[in-house]
Amino acid sequence: MCGENMTGEKNRHKSLEKLWKLDDEQLKTPKHDEMVLNLLTNESLFRNIPFIKRWYDAIELAYLSDAEYDKEALISLEKELEGISSFRSDDSWECEEAIREIKRRNNYSFSPSIKITSESPVFSGPNNFLIGYWDVVVDMGKWITSKLPYHPSIGRALGYMGPNVKKVFREDKVPSEVYIEVKPEITSFGATLRQIRTYQSYCSADESNTILYTNDVQFKEAFEGQGIMVVNPSRGQSILD
Repeated sequence: MCGENMTGEKNRHKSLEKLWKLDDEQLKTPKHDEMVLNLLTNESLFRNIPFIKRWYDAIELAYLSDAEYDKEALISLEKELEGISSFRSDDSWECEEAIREIKRRNNYSFSPSIKITSESPVFSGPNNFLIGYWDVVVDMGKWITSKLPYHPSIGRALGYMGPNVKKVFREDKVPSEVYIEVKPEITSFGATLRQIRTYQSYCSADESNTILYTNDVQFKEAFEGQGIMVVNPSRGQSILD
């Protein structure tokens, strides 16, 4: 996600946004609200942007595949625990916690969570000037983190990235975050591209995880030629998909 605001200087933020000409008058229109609201639940998000559902499915499948590695690790860890002396050491605590986590994951069905945030602020790095807001940010990666420590017997912390999840994110290039700019209509190709490029420069956003969600397809080929995925709500697809 983008940086958090630390200054709290509203007027200063507003003036910077105006200075850079990134303020979006379409935010005030009912159509803009309607389009954003149609992306704020998993069901409507998947229906309107189907390839996000395919990314989600790939992550879920990888996580479930990694559970098979956990079953093998469980046998190794239980044997290791038998060899630890009866007094409670840090090693025995780690081992017991890892075993409990493996059993928890194998005893309950798994469904990755998705966090959908609307009006997600974009700040300008260390100066924390408010640049603008992504209309929607979809986070599909937070659920892979774990409070458990790294354990050498497994080669990772339980609940964190196993080999299949790593492959999905690092080799298959499935994004863990997706940034969506909503435009009912495009009044200027250049102004819209400048806005998106500026937001990208201050976030972990690039051509692989930025979507322009718009009813206006007059500049579709031009945006996609610049690496910006364009999704029309009535079609739900991008030629970059």
